[in-house]
Amino acid sequence: MDELERWQRIGRAGFWRCLLVRGALGWGLPFCLLYGAVPVMLNDPGPYWQHVLAGWPLGLAAGLFYGLGLWGYAQLQLVRARHTKED
Repeated sequence: MDELERWQRIGRAGFWRCLLVRGALGWGLPFCLLYGAVPVMLNDPGPYWQHVLAGWPLGLAAGLFYGLGLWGYAQLQLVRARHTKED
């Protein structure tokens, strides 16, 4: 699959899918899991899931920001591809 097809696939999937699935779940959730693992590795007292839940707001915000950036970048690449085809 070439780059243009990738950006077209992201664009066809829609804004909310990009924001929620690719951003919040695809990037935010793994971020939370890793963010919760750091205190456990540093021997911080408390259960792992408590640290994961404490990092959930930060992971959710970071994931939504990533999804928004991915959507904007995909739209920019599609516009550039259209302009390249017209020239």
